[in-house]
Amino acid sequence: MRTFTDNKGRNWNIEINIATVKRLKGFNINLMDAIRGDLIKEVSDDPIYLADLIFYICKPQADELKISDEDFGSALAGDAIQKATDALLDELIDFFPPGKRQVLRKAWTRLQDAKAKAEEAASHYLDGPKVDAIIEKELKNIIG
Repeated sequence: MRTFTDNKGRNWNIEINIATVKRLKGFNINLMDAIRGDLIKEVSDDPIYLADLIFYICKPQADELKISDEDFGSALAGDAIQKATDALLDELIDFFPPGKRQVLRKAWTRLQDAKAKAEEAASHYLDGPKVDAIIEKELKNIIG
């Protein structure tokens, strides 16, 4: 079981087991899609899907605390989204048997590496002379 804390200071338990998988199927979410890698990419790219998925995983806890999906989602932003993503994907990967777990862990690691490289490249580009030249050109067009 993994945990994360939302922006309202509430601790959430993410536990994936057969009961969780069955509960999610009732919400038209198939965690077995993680085997193909689709779910991992979708969760890491779409914070709304991530919030819904985690809410349904945590639904028994949310029901006990009388927390709606809207209230749950309103407490996910910034660092809480990253912590929730990491908790979810680590728990999901550990749900599978060793062979599949190894492949999923590798896919998740590669995706994280690719995103880090893309962010670094974008930052480098934004700090570079090409952006300065574009800004100067546009300013000249505006000012005249």
